Amino acid sequence: MIDIIAITYISFYPSSPVLIYSINIFDFLLCVILFIEFLYNIRMEKDKWVFIKENWTDILAFIPIYYFRIFRFTRLIRLLRLLKILALFRKYLKGLFKFLLETHMDQAIGILLFAMFCGTLLFYSTEWGVNPSLKSLADSLWHAITTTMAGEVIIAPITFYGKLITILLMFVGITFFWVFNSITSIMVC
Repeated sequence: MIDIIAITYISFYPSSPVLIYSINIFDFLLCVILFIEFLYNIRMEKDKWVFIKENWTDILAFIPIYYFRIFRFTRLIRLLRLLKILALFRKYLKGLFKFLLETHMDQAIGILLFAMFCGTLLFYSTEWGVNPSLKSLADSLWHAITTTMAGEVIIAPITFYGKLITILLMFVGITFFWVFNSITSIMVC
């Protein structure tokens, strides 16, 4: 988990060379451990090609992030790092997807994302040119995200329809978190 967080951090945020070097060393040591584990698991399997075919993402996981530097001439470095993060996180993703499907949280998340997308476009179309705080579509997206996820209105709507859209986004966010809390409470009990 620490490696996933560290690689994500240096992939998307400016970092000092010392921090990047330290994370690369930690990642290299973890890759050695993952490589040894992979060799042990493949040795125990009867059909090695089936094992490799089913666990090919593990190969990405034990390639040190430092060696992705050879792709620096392209913009694929972040994509490759993201693939490495997903490969490291693959074992946890199976359980997460199973949980989402069993509890129908996938549908709730879909509704939430759809509401944020529609809320962004509708808020932008009703407030653009009227609201001096709204300067771009990105501002409208940020308004939709913070309204649904935190209940915080960062751009106060001016028009009637802007206020109505903001109320609906708040309602969707409150409903989503109510459903999420209900499901997790049932799962814990």
